[in-house]
Amino acid sequence: DFAIPKSKLQPKKIELAEMLINAASEAKFDIGDYTDRYQQRVHELIEMKKRGQEIVRPEEPEEPRVINLMEALRQSVAKAKGERPKRAKAHGKKASHPPARRRKRA
Repeated sequence: DFAIPKSKLQPKKIELAEMLINAASEAKFDIGDYTDRYQQRVHELIEMKKRGQEIVRPEEPEEPRVINLMEALRQSVAKAKGERPKRAKAHGKKASHPPARRRKRA
């Protein structure tokens, strides 16, 4: 069992809690206010298939271009300062030369 410690509740806090609960629970949820577009589309596709119509799969949307916000900010600041903005390094590409080797101590 979990024991809840007794504490003195302030009437203003109780009133506020009751107001919040009543405000949140005033609107009744009615499923009829919403439509299931997925189910609607499935039914449309079934009807098209029954009528012998060809169902064509829609093209996949293009992947959105992802912007590196930090690099865009650096370029913007460099542009505002009148400097030539540096190009972002491509991720996943190997360096044009191998890393320097450490010298062995004698």
